[in-house]
Amino acid sequence: MPPARLLLVDDDKVLRTTLAHILELNHFTVTCAADASEAILKIASQEFDVLLSDLHMPEPEDAGTVMIAMRKTHPRAVALLLSAFPEPWSAACAANLHADDVLAKPMEVPALIHAITSRLASGRIAPA
Repeated sequence: MPPARLLLVDDDKVLRTTLAHILELNHFTVTCAADASEAILKIASQEFDVLLSDLHMPEPEDAGTVMIAMRKTHPRAVALLLSAFPEPWSAACAANLHADDVLAKPMEVPALIHAITSRLASGRIAPA
């Protein structure tokens, strides 16, 4: 089976670069985007199995814009949000955005890989 194609969206360059490297070492094909505009261009031009996006980017609507584009273009893709503030508000926001899960930052590498592979194995929670 070919590696899962993952779009990683985060405005923090160090986190984005480090996490992309870790994911590639764990057999994912990773494409990165620094903001919603870049992510949307990549979503329109490439196939993805997974979206891993920061929930709290500089513009409040960024995560929603990326999620809408992914759901419209790749409705079967697993969509996971990363949040340094995984309070109930984040969970409610993720539900409104039709995310499959919210993962807390920082997260241990094995737990992150397990969360992604488990969700890929079980598929999306709900249709777009």
